[in-house]
This record gives sequence, C-alpha cells and structure tokens, in this order.
Amino acid sequence: MSNYEDIIEEKYDLKSAKGNYNNIEIPESLEFHINKQIKRKNRNKLIFKLSSIAASLVIAFVIGVNASPALADEISRIPGLAPLVELVRFDKGLKSAAENGYVQKVSETREDKGIKITVNNLIFDNKKMVIDYSIEGKELLNFRNFDITDKDGKRLKASQRWGNFIDDNNNNRGTIEITMAEGEKFPEAINFTVVSLEKGLDHEKTEVINGNWAFSIILDKELVKDKGKIVNCNKAYSVGNYNFEIENIRMYPTITYVRVKLDPDYKFNAFKEPYLMDDKGIKYNLIGWSTINDSLIDMQFESGYFNKTKEIYFKASGVYFMTKEDKYLSIDLENKKIIDSSGYGIKFNDISDNSVSNEEIITLEVTDEKVLAERPVNFIHFEDEAYDEKGKKFSVQVGDRISKKVNPWIYIIIPKKVKMPKQLKIKITSVSSGNMGDIKMKLN
Repeated sequence: MSNYEDIIEEKYDLKSAKGNYNNIEIPESLEFHINKQIKRKNRNKLIFKLSSIAASLVIAFVIGVNASPALADEISRIPGLAPLVELVRFDKGLKSAAENGYVQKVSETREDKGIKITVNNLIFDNKKMVIDYSIEGKELLNFRNFDITDKDGKRLKASQRWGNFIDDNNNNRGTIEITMAEGEKFPEAINFTVVSLEKGLDHEKTEVINGNWAFSIILDKELVKDKGKIVNCNKAYSVGNYNFEIENIRMYPTITYVRVKLDPDYKFNAFKEPYLMDDKGIKYNLIGWSTINDSLIDMQFESGYFNKTKEIYFKASGVYFMTKEDKYLSIDLENKKIIDSSGYGIKFNDISDNSVSNEEIITLEVTDEKVLAERPVNFIHFEDEAYDEKGKKFSVQVGDRISKKVNPWIYIIIPKKVKMPKQLKIKITSVSSGNMGDIKMKLN
C-alpha cells in the first residue's frame, strides 16, 4: 500500500466536519467496510490515479492542503483564468505559473459514441504539466484507459495522477497532472488519446465505454525552456541516530525539487509533516516524492519560483525509518495466534467469514506504543501479497480502522477462492515509527 493512498484516506476524513464526525458512533462492521472501500476506490480512481513509468521511479503523492475559497475567488478575478479555479486552488506553484503566463489555451474537442471530450487548457513548464479537460454530460465519467506520448508514439517517462468532478454546468471537469522523470523534458508535441471511459465509482462493476478521442497538441516552445533556479546545498542533518543530507534545491515555475541523500544504515519511510518555508513566512506544501535509487530521493513541493525569496528553509517534525533487514508479520491461522510481529506489537483478534463479499477477514490490533503515538497517520503498511506455510505466494487486501478511542485495527482480506492457509506471512513495508524532533534547515 503506497503512502499516497493512506494520506488521501486521512484527508478524505473531511477535517472540516471533524467535530461532528468524531462523535458519530459507527458499528465496527460498517466502519471496516467503509475503510476498505475507500482504499479500493483511492487505488482505482476516486481521487487520483497513478501510472507506472520506469521500474526505478516510485512516486508517492499527497493531496495539497491549500484548498481555500478565498484563493479560488482571488484567481477567478484574473482575466481569462476563471476556468482554471478548481484546477489550481490546491497548488501555489500552479497558481503562480498560471498568473505568470505559463498557460496554453487549447480548446479542442473530439467526439465519439455521442460523448464529447474537450482539452481546455494546459499549464506547464519543462518539468510538469496539467491538462485541464472536460467531458460533456451530466453523469460522472472517468478515464479508464488513455495514453500520452510524443509525436512518434513513444510514451513519456513521467508519472501521472488524475481526477474529476461535476462542475456548475453539470459537466465533467478534470485534470491530468504529469511530472517528468529525472533528466526528462517535455517533447515539442504530445499525443493525448483516450480509448475508454467508465461510469460509476466501483471499478469492478462499472460500465465501460470504448471509443477514440485523440488529440495532437504542439507545445509552446517558450514554456518548455529550462528556467530552473538551482542551489547546491550539501548540508547534513541528524535526528537522533538518523543522518541525512540535502544536496540541492531546484526551483521551477510549476514545481520545486529537493534532493535528499538518505541514511545508508536504515530503510527510509518518510519525513513527518515536511514542507518548505521562505523568509516571508510562505509555506510550500509537499506534493510527493520520487525515488532515484536506494540512497536518493527527490521531494516535490509547491513552487515559490516567482516569489523572489531570499531564504528558503526545509522543515519537518521527524523522520520515519526501519532497519535494513526485511520485516515480516507471521500468523498461525490454524491456532489463531501471532508467530512473529517483528517487534511491532501486533495482536491477533479473530478470523471472520464475510459471505456477502465471499471473503475471509483476519482482524489484528496494533499495540506498539511508538506506533500508537503517531496515530491516526499511516501506522503500518504491508505488501498486497502474502505467503502460506509452504512459501506459496497469493494476493490479499489490507484494510484498517483508525479510532481515537481504541487501538488501530488491521484487516487482512483473503478471497474464498484462495484456500485459507495454515500460516500466513506478509511483508511490513513501512511503519510510523522513527525519530521525532523539529527539523529546520536553511537551503540557500
């Protein structure tokens, strides 16, 4: 389970309704069902989708927290940019890029199967692009299969995320955000081809509409010129026994990269609450990060390219990490007990039968004090494949329930088509445990 999915689930908890939400008593069975479905929808389409690029690039995305009606009102008053309000309201860098002319108007429509798709605008520089699109119709339609290539049909080496909503005119409005891989730049032209759409939110039961909506767009040469500001830092920092180094900061109109050299003695999971702040007190939120190799990551933040900052700081509240050796949770399902939790205090609760979904559900409880201190944020993550007592691999789903009243629960879901093993072993990929403490580093 990736970091971005879990953080999206946290934001999905609607903090604006926090007071009422926390007072609602939800039956345990219903709460589990909701959490499981939220995870499934996040993974498939509900907020953002990810596409894999090269095996060496792993992207973890986070939703921006700058959603502000005041910001939306402000940008809607800028001539010609009103249609981009919903697009840029979450990202200071995109807002500034749009304000400073990094917008290409497209306004091209393609129709097939009675459905019209329009590419309205592009916001981009040579590192990042956002495609602003709309789909005519009152029903919520999602992209199921599409491709973005250069003019020769070669796929861009880039990560993608996308989502959509129904606008005030009862049309589908959406965005595709494309971030180029390390060392890559946008070509002179892109081909954007949609080959299928789907109705509804349940990826497994949705109606699929196949068709062909193809766009060929020549990009504005001025916008893809390299205009980055690069500062080499090479500054080391220690949080307890965890040591890391920030090598450089590269600021572009749409995005800022911070290159971090990780501690080679540990497996890095994440920084806690990382952000950038300039000398004017402006905060730039984390968008995500890409893994360059085992010892290097590029953290991606909102851009302050146009703010003429004199000083920029990296801040965080700690770092989550694990020891280098692989950690596993081993369960004796026949005797209903934990064999080994790799020291993370996981307690066996029960195995139940869900006849409606045709699944067996293993219920576990988290009791580790260090992990519990970090709740309700991403406490423990597992792979979505497990091993039986003979070492045979099979697929599982992992859900969770987080509550302030009781310890977090973990659910491992096994389809009944898979014979319930006597033992189960599943890899622990990350935990909310490490060294906490305020981090503040001046980067320029």
